[in-house]
Amino acid sequence: MSHATCVTAEDLLKRGQARHAKGEYDAAIADFDQSIRLNPTAQAYAGRGFARAAKNDFRNAIADYDEALRINPYEAATYYNRGNAKAALGDMAGAILDYGEAILRNPMDADSYVNRGNAKFSRGNVDGALEDYTLALGINSRSVKALVNRANARRRKNDLAGARADYDAALEIDSNQSASFFKRALVRTDMGDLEGAIRDCDSAIRLGLKRGPVYFHRGCARLSKGDIDGAIADFTEVIKLYPTDPDAYINRAIARTEKGDSKAALADYEQAITLNPRRAETWYNRGLLYQKASRWMQAINDFGEAIRLKPDFVPAYYNRGLAKNRAGAAPGAMADLAKALELAPHDWEHRTEVQELLQGLRKKFAK
Repeated sequence: MSHATCVTAEDLLKRGQARHAKGEYDAAIADFDQSIRLNPTAQAYAGRGFARAAKNDFRNAIADYDEALRINPYEAATYYNRGNAKAALGDMAGAILDYGEAILRNPMDADSYVNRGNAKFSRGNVDGALEDYTLALGINSRSVKALVNRANARRRKNDLAGARADYDAALEIDSNQSASFFKRALVRTDMGDLEGAIRDCDSAIRLGLKRGPVYFHRGCARLSKGDIDGAIADFTEVIKLYPTDPDAYINRAIARTEKGDSKAALADYEQAITLNPRRAETWYNRGLLYQKASRWMQAINDFGEAIRLKPDFVPAYYNRGLAKNRAGAAPGAMADLAKALELAPHDWEHRTEVQELLQGLRKKFAK
């Protein structure tokens, strides 16, 4: 006669852990539920909390971790996991405390330092974050997470050389980090290495990071390097991804202006203004195009709108004054040029030119 096999709480605990490892979170939770009913151990509560966290059920995960720690307050991993759940809910102060408890119980766990550093960084404590990332690297010098996050913190502190060194080290360990290539591109740009920034954007895109910011940044770098066609292509990719992003239209208009394609540039400025009519610089840039085409009244109108949005916009007063002068409106031209002189810094590059032009207009108008 055969006998039914008795499933113990330990059996259910192990099966729940195995199911969690396979990504079968609901089944794992069901096993932990039964294990807890039979024998409410810290392991079972911690296991169920871990599975709930995997399903983004962080509040119930925290409740399970609380119960696990009530039963066994010495388990570093439970504090660490509860810290992760609190961080996911935005409770960075609580997360920092839990990571601290985990470190007290297991001071050689680099990940606890990294995650505490991340929580500190989120709260604006960049120096504290740097200290934790450095401690993590003292434990594991090849921790890519620690290197990348320390690079991010160093960049925030404007330590560009330090940030570049950390991104270099992280990419030397793992060259498949598309986000790190892009972040290094930003640092290289800040350091004036535009060619290196373009190469890093190329790598990020090749690895699958085909996102607007990457194309936009590469487009700006290409524009600065004189690769006008490449810049236009990149800004066009941004527009495909984000058709309501006015910055992409503005920058493509600038590139098209450089190429001499004024008609297409005007179309881009028109779209940018439609998307965001409150940016003075867009009106100003379109005014410059109209001015270049001797379309004086349209230029005057655009410079005027730029001034309405930004009343201290010296270049707009200056160029509206020039346009009014060319349109035969000397009194308005003199008023605008005088306002530009009033608002401009003492070392303004056009000061002598404007003073001489004003002097000539006043003599002519006085007659």
